[in-house]
Amino acid sequence: MLILRRGIAFAACALLLILVARPVRADDTLVLLDGGPGPNIYDTLRFVAQAKGFFHEQHVNVDETYTGAGLTAAQLVATGKGDVLASTIEPILEGYEKGLRFQVFFTRSSHYAYVLAVLADSPIRTLADFKGATIGETNVSSSAEVATNSMLEGAGLSRSDYTYLPIGAGAQALQAIVSKRVTGESRCIEALHARAERGCRVYALPST
Repeated sequence: MLILRRGIAFAACALLLILVARPVRADDTLVLLDGGPGPNIYDTLRFVAQAKGFFHEQHVNVDETYTGAGLTAAQLVATGKGDVLASTIEPILEGYEKGLRFQVFFTRSSHYAYVLAVLADSPIRTLADFKGATIGETNVSSSAEVATNSMLEGAGLSRSDYTYLPIGAGAQALQAIVSKRVTGESRCIEALHARAERGCRVYALPST
């Protein structure tokens, strides 16, 4: 049983857990489909709960699979191939247009997740400066594109003014940034902390 001690703000910026209604029975297995490519900081709560035996106490076994694509994970959950979706909000908005309906019950972030980031010494300092830029993303057609397109459209750019390049995550993505294969990257802001820990100074542009 989840006891919510504080109200959960269902803002459009939140990282969400979305549940397709299905009661949890004793010793039941919940299939959690994550839209990310692998474990990240947002999994901390689940790892702690698992290590402390909270799931065991509730007779629940959580089976998590990383799909690497939020919209794919959403579609799988909607068709009964998963019980819970862990994703940023963008695939949910895309899914809504396709007729997918979910019930939000928990958010793990209180701010908008995605930012556009460049190296600290980059001449880019405004969103409009991304005209003609190549922007790194985790994988093709990732959730980052929904966020980035919205931000850059607000800055007066059209979709033809910039391109995307898949650069993966972790060390692979860091190398693409440092070697300047991409002008910048669209990434959840928490990932930028790892950049700093590895000695890479980045500048995150405001989303508006």
